[in-house]
Amino acid sequence: MKNLVIAKGSAYLQLVYMGAKITFVYRANMIFQLAGVIVQVYLLKAIWTAIYLHSSNSNHVQLSVLISYLTLANLQTWVLTPKITDVLQDRIRTGDVALDIAKPINFPARLMAQQFGISLSLIPFRSKRSYCISSVASWPVASLRL
Repeated sequence: MKNLVIAKGSAYLQLVYMGAKITFVYRANMIFQLAGVIVQVYLLKAIWTAIYLHSSNSNHVQLSVLISYLTLANLQTWVLTPKITDVLQDRIRTGDVALDIAKPINFPARLMAQQFGISLSLIPFRSKRSYCISSVASWPVASLRL
């Protein structure tokens, strides 16, 4: 019984390791995701700056606070979005999920271990990228004329 628990623990540990390796294999995907988030933050800043320039009501939230909230919300969405949803969708589409369920390792636990590995591998990189993205909120936006 003890050997079975150790074997299953070892299998989950390998799945965590595999999840981390997947992240490093698809580096170009991470670069494009980062570029997308930077563009989103910049466009949100440009749009809300234009709205505030043409707004006559000053009782709302200050522009700098709003931009900070929008930047934080985008960063949280990028960091906290689970990546295993794409894996699960692909497995269901191809029918491979039936084989996964028949395997001796628990399928939902396998997905969780894989996501844990992906999340662990991204911690050092996400903190550096978060700094880069948050600095985008301080970029000047030319006043937009409608």
